[in-house]
Amino acid sequence: MAYTIHKAFLEMKWATLACLDEQEIEEGVVGTRLDRIGEYTVVVLGMLTTGQLKILQYVDRRYVEEKQKTSSNDLMQLDITAEERVGDAARSKRLTELHQRRLLHYEDNPNKRSERLFAPLWRLITDV
Repeated sequence: MAYTIHKAFLEMKWATLACLDEQEIEEGVVGTRLDRIGEYTVVVLGMLTTGQLKILQYVDRRYVEEKQKTSSNDLMQLDITAEERVGDAARSKRLTELHQRRLLHYEDNPNKRSERLFAPLWRLITDV
């Protein structure tokens, strides 16, 4: 089933999160692996660019290691969104696109109304 969803989502240029067990992984389900949580592997089924993967990994690392949610300004730490290459609006758009694909959660920053803070959705739904 996951393989079929992955292929369909690739065609449509969509993406979704899935938690797969070892049997599904061994059956050759293709997807971008994000993490192992308990007995499941969290993967993205469907379309994900290299830049999107780097952003997801960065947001996840900050959330796990630093207990921080990520704003578009925080993405300046990534080579792919360095200030001279990508402006504020473009960094915000990249995070928003990942939210629209249901890969990131966001909330408004209570201390700065114009800023949104993003977290990895799979961490929130697995409580890890």
